[in-house]
Amino acid sequence: MIRTQSLLKMPIEQLRKMHVDFKLCGGNALLDVPHTLLGYIIALLYDESPTAPEAAPNAWENLINQLNMHHLLPLLYWKIKHASKHSRPPATVFDKLRFAFMFNVHRLIKAESQLEEIANAFNREKVRLLVMKGPAMAWTVYPDPAVRFFSDLDLLVHPERFVQARAILARLGYKCRVNRFDIFQDSLCNEEFAPPLDKRAYLSIDLHWIAHVFYGNRRRVETETLFRNARNVQIGNVKTEMMHPVDALIYASHHMIMNHCNEIRLNWIYEIAQLARSLEVPSEWLELQQKSISWGACLAVEKALKMSQVWTGMVLPDQFADFTRWPSSHLAETTAMADTLQRRYENPVVAAKLYFANVTDAESLLKVLIKLIFPTQEYMRHYYPNANGRHFFAYFRRWGIWAVNGMRWLLKQ
Repeated sequence: MIRTQSLLKMPIEQLRKMHVDFKLCGGNALLDVPHTLLGYIIALLYDESPTAPEAAPNAWENLINQLNMHHLLPLLYWKIKHASKHSRPPATVFDKLRFAFMFNVHRLIKAESQLEEIANAFNREKVRLLVMKGPAMAWTVYPDPAVRFFSDLDLLVHPERFVQARAILARLGYKCRVNRFDIFQDSLCNEEFAPPLDKRAYLSIDLHWIAHVFYGNRRRVETETLFRNARNVQIGNVKTEMMHPVDALIYASHHMIMNHCNEIRLNWIYEIAQLARSLEVPSEWLELQQKSISWGACLAVEKALKMSQVWTGMVLPDQFADFTRWPSSHLAETTAMADTLQRRYENPVVAAKLYFANVTDAESLLKVLIKLIFPTQEYMRHYYPNANGRHFFAYFRRWGIWAVNGMRWLLKQ
C-alpha cells in the first residue's frame, strides 16, 4: 500500500500535539520538515513502500541531518533497501544511508568482540552479567542487528558484586571515569568506564548496580528481580543474559519519558514498538500492566506506547488498546511525572526532590549532600576538565551555576 499525503495529515497533526510537552531531540525540528518528506519517513516506519517524494537537495540534506540525531539512518537504509525501487530517495541520499549502515555494521562487529571479552572475564570470576540494551536488543527485536544504533554498552550486575565487577573491568584496561557507587548508590544507578587506550574503537561501558531510579516515587526495581526474569541471548559468539521483554519495555519507556522528556529520539520509540510486538497475548501484556503499576511506570509506558502507535503504526492487542481500562497510576507517579516536566525549567526544588527520592535515611542523605557540595577531585576533574588543576575555583563555578539556575527559576515565577 502506498500512503498518500492526505492519509498522512492526521498522524502528523497527532505528533505535533503529542510532542508539546515531550519534545523530540532537536527541539521538534523534525516536525518542521516538509510534510511530504516527513510522511515518507512515517510510511517507511509503518513498513509500507511509499514513493520517494520530489524535494530540493537542501531539504533532503536537512532531513538526513535531523534523522541522524535520532540515530535512525541505518534502520531507514535497511527498510528502503527491502522496499520497492520507487521508494528509493536520490542517489546521494541513499549513499549517505548506506554509509551509516556500513559504519554501524563495523560498530556492531567491534561491540560483539568487546562484549565477548567482557563476558568471558566475568564468567571466569562467576559474576553474573546482564546486557541491558545495545547488542541484546539488536539481536532479538530488530529485523537485522546492524540496524540498531548504540554508542555504549549498558551492563547490569548485582549491587553486592559491583566492586568486584569494577575491578574486573579495570584489569581489562577500562578506566572508571567517576567513582559514584560508594556514595551515590541510593540516588544514581551506574558508573561510566572509558575503553582501554589500546582499543580506542571499543565502546564505553555503563556498569549498573540497578537498572534505573524511578524518580520521585520511591520505587526501585530490585536487580534480583531482573536477573530472575532474565532470558538467555546469543550475541555473536557469546551466550549471555538480557532483560525479559516486559522488563525491557518498562525500562525503555521510563528512560525515554522520565529521563529524556525534552530530547526524545525516534530510535527509542521504534525499539519500544518492536518490544511491544514481541509480547505474547494475553499473558505478557497482563504482566506488563501489573508490573507498570507496581513499579510506578504506568504513565511512562502509556505515553511511550502511544508514541509508538503514531510513529510506527504499532497496533495494540484489542483487549489492551483502551488505556482507560489499564490500572490507574499511583498519585506519587503522577506527581513524579509533573515534577519531571518541571525539571526542564531548572526548578532547584524539584531537581532536589527527584534526585533524593530514594535516599530514605538521614545519614545517607547527609553523605550525599556533602558529596554534592564538595565532590572529590576525581569528580571535579571529570565534570570540570578546564579547571587545569585549580579545583578550588571549580567548586565556586559549580556553586555559581546552581545559584544562576535558581535565580532563573525564581525570575520565571
